[in-house]
Amino acid sequence: MLFDGGLGFAEGVAAALRAGALSEEQLGVVRRTLPELPDDVAPSTRIQVEQQLVGDAQRFDPSQLGKLAMRIRAHLDPDGVLRSERDAADRMELSLTQDVNGVIRVWGRLSAEGAAVLRSALSSLAKPLPKDPRSAAKRRADALVELARRVLNAGTLPVEGGVRPQVGLTVDVAELRRHAGVVELDWGGTVSIQAARRICCDADIIPIVMRGGSQPLDVGRRQRLVTGPLRRALIARDRGCVAPGCDRSPEWCEAHHIVHWANGGATSIDNTALVCGYHHTLLHQGEWTARMIDGVPHLVPPPWIDPRQHPQRNTLHHSTLREAA
Repeated sequence: MLFDGGLGFAEGVAAALRAGALSEEQLGVVRRTLPELPDDVAPSTRIQVEQQLVGDAQRFDPSQLGKLAMRIRAHLDPDGVLRSERDAADRMELSLTQDVNGVIRVWGRLSAEGAAVLRSALSSLAKPLPKDPRSAAKRRADALVELARRVLNAGTLPVEGGVRPQVGLTVDVAELRRHAGVVELDWGGTVSIQAARRICCDADIIPIVMRGGSQPLDVGRRQRLVTGPLRRALIARDRGCVAPGCDRSPEWCEAHHIVHWANGGATSIDNTALVCGYHHTLLHQGEWTARMIDGVPHLVPPPWIDPRQHPQRNTLHHSTLREAA
């Protein structure tokens, strides 16, 4: 017998196993479900549950079968659902572990309610783009980072030690100017100088004067590089990412300095442009460059895309209905 009680609950399961109609994973679902039913569930109901799960196993994989089993348990034991919710809430946890290569591994456990909140928040941000090469898992990871970035930019999080939460890094201005070196993040780990320049393009900057490259002498006042009025002006002009063919709307975009601020570039409408995170990374990797032509931002592709390197404007956000000739 697979189950205690001597009432023959497992006869249907054994027959399904002999017939090859029940996999080991599906068997595990049935084995876990029946003993978890309340003690006051009648033997006839237990047999009915067993038969239903065995029958459903012909049409559903183990994951789907597990969801069906949860619904059955909830129907037969409503009080058990409340106990399970409390237990799941108590067991919620999240860990971020850095490996030797600097990659952060995220592991966690959420309650059904917590997972529903996270799934809902990620859903629209994780939608695939046209011809999107990313896997579903990659899209979810990108969406999680994008979600956190938007919350940070909104400035609605509680302060920590009198400071609004922000991505912090320590970098030598000379290294920024010569595109050399690596940069330390406040939370640990390092990023390339290209990533640092991208982060500094549209961020809260706290200048720190250093002595001999290591000892801080003075911490300056935070400056908001791209102010509310300037960002609204950028949105009115660019209407989205300026990369050719990109359909990302302004809420997906960061402000890119065409001449970087570390090289004396001004924070002005004539020296900034909206770009999505993906194209912002390409710009700071040096594959593409930005150029302002007649007050309109253009991107110059690398020579392997366009040997002439002709500046291109994204007209997708500015399309209008042409009048018939």
